[in-house]
Amino acid sequence: MKSPVKRRAPVHDLQMASTVIAMRLPMMMMEGLTESSSKSEATRAVSEKMAAVTEGAVAAQISVMNSAATFWFDIWSGKSPAAIAQATIDKATNAALQPGRKTLRANYKRLTGEAENGLFCQRHGRFYRLSGETVARARRGM
Repeated sequence: MKSPVKRRAPVHDLQMASTVIAMRLPMMMMEGLTESSSKSEATRAVSEKMAAVTEGAVAAQISVMNSAATFWFDIWSGKSPAAIAQATIDKATNAALQPGRKTLRANYKRLTGEAENGLFCQRHGRFYRLSGETVARARRGM
């Protein structure tokens, strides 16, 4: 029997995305007002988005190809074509969005500074701020 799939709430991702945008916009505005050619945050944002889109497209295509390869086995096992098509769409959508979610979480951690002074709880989808001593103990495995 399969273990239940842990899914992140889409609302949480939307809240995290709006937070990342709100933190990035002032940085990009300041980069736009300066004369320097170093636009590190804007360059990083664009390159991360292009990489996530490319990874997502490839992951979606691989997911669809895997579903196509197992189509007849699923039919012979008694599944309906409509259910197979729906499962294929769901798998491809999740595969396409996963690289963007990964980048989003990494940006959130980087921009809020939580990576250095806190821990991320996978179960609750939240960062918990900890003291320096607690973080050091957790990293040592104590």
